[in-house]
Amino acid sequence: SGKVKTKKTKDLFSAMDEVQTSQPMQLTPAAQSVLDCGREIWQYYFTMEDANPNASFYDIREYFQGRNDSGKMNATSNDEFYNELTEKLKEKMQILTDEIKPKVYEFEFLE
Repeated sequence: SGKVKTKKTKDLFSAMDEVQTSQPMQLTPAAQSVLDCGREIWQYYFTMEDANPNASFYDIREYFQGRNDSGKMNATSNDEFYNELTEKLKEKMQILTDEIKPKVYEFEFLE
């Protein structure tokens, strides 16, 4: 009939009222390991002579992986140490993903 139907969902941020805001946010061990792996890649990038101090993760990936003739970013790099670091990051991100998946349904982001 042209009317938008609204659905009541759980309030995602209602639990935040119960959290004491004076304490710094604590990362889970899985999230901390992802952060640490990302930091390792960042530190390795800045050992390069021509590193851009304002580089994003995408810029760092482009630096190591380069682009092909059609302009698409290559899937891997010739730098083996960088490849090891990114594989380690992917493994840690998968662990974090598995930790987050149940929350996606609990807070009804997906049904």
